[in-house]
Amino acid sequence: MIISALKMLLDAMTLQLSGTVAEIDERNPIPLVKVQQLLQLMTFVSGTIMTAKRSNDTPDENTQIMHQLEAQFEAVERDTRAMASRAVRGADVKNAIAAGALAQLRAVMWAAQVEEMVA
Repeated sequence: MIISALKMLLDAMTLQLSGTVAEIDERNPIPLVKVQQLLQLMTFVSGTIMTAKRSNDTPDENTQIMHQLEAQFEAVERDTRAMASRAVRGADVKNAIAAGALAQLRAVMWAAQVEEMVA
């Protein structure tokens, strides 16, 4: 069940990545910053899918796995927010991507919990 939720998150991020790639042109470096940030977060999600595949798929273990991913996303969001406060170029964009991904993850986690309760 957790793998379905993670695939849903990865799919949403893939659509976001596709849209960002379409924004790339020779004058604007910001889309490349967005691509780098999305790829980093997508790497975390794919690693979590691998962890979930090796797990026993128990509710407690699934919760722990999702909370680990949430902690990774929160760390990235916190780091990019700190960089943005120091006016590091592109950090505000990275922070927006990280905050959006964290919100998506929390929505998927909530949906997975509801699905698990009804099952």
